Amino acid sequence: MKIVYLGTDAYVSVFKYLLEKEEIMALYICGNDEDYFRAKEIVRIAEAHGVPVIERTITAEDEEKFINEGCRLFFSADYGRHIPVPEDERAVALNIHASALPVGRSYCPVECAMEKRAEKTGVSIHMISEEFDCGDIIMQEVFGIPDEYDSVDVYLKCDLVAKQLTEKMMNDFSRHIAEARRQETKEKYWKIEHIKQARLSHDMTVRQARDIYRIYNRMTRVKTRDGEVFYARGIEYGKFVPEADELLLGDILIYRLADGHARIFAGKAEEEVWDAEKYPF
Repeated sequence: MKIVYLGTDAYVSVFKYLLEKEEIMALYICGNDEDYFRAKEIVRIAEAHGVPVIERTITAEDEEKFINEGCRLFFSADYGRHIPVPEDERAVALNIHASALPVGRSYCPVECAMEKRAEKTGVSIHMISEEFDCGDIIMQEVFGIPDEYDSVDVYLKCDLVAKQLTEKMMNDFSRHIAEARRQETKEKYWKIEHIKQARLSHDMTVRQARDIYRIYNRMTRVKTRDGEVFYARGIEYGKFVPEADELLLGDILIYRLADGHARIFAGKAEEEVWDAEKYPF
């Protein structure tokens, strides 16, 4: 089957499976540099296999062109952009969503689930609809969120589950599409409610800092006494309490906490995101 794939590294296992089993005509990407799952690996794989990479939002005109060239499936996986519903009945558009729809309609479903201390989440493959995350469900699997998982653990679990569901769907594609079930309820759209909590401060304990990073990961921000703002690309912790509040060693920021310190793999950010009240990317 000829497929146009839209997404980032979040579901790279799905992309590799489809690349092996089907024909991918093009890859549309939209990743942000601050995201943990950007699009660098998926682009590397695509280019190694001669798949054209397109870094912009897909249009209805793009879809029609691909359909006329034989595309029968537009497959979105963490694309984060509006995808037109194909008007041509020769093709369908599907999306992988990291929640057990209809619960968890969201741009950031994993982080929202972690913020809500949800005990479980899931993966849904559903039809693209005009309204985000409301299309008919083709396949779905629910799983628990262990206490020791952080948000990246959940994303990695979603990638594995999504690959398994995709394999099952593609093995009998027409039947699964025909048997897609309507979402009977329209649940509230989730938004990150406490993005201002995704900031570290010197009066926090190591445990508190760990908990914040567990939920928000690379959305976690830190501001130095000099007013510089950084995203935390990764954090290690130590129990020694340094005398200085901060010490910048290349791209490593030693940041004093109440009962230890954080060693932050820091990425420079614009100062205005420090006070952002919504997803800052």
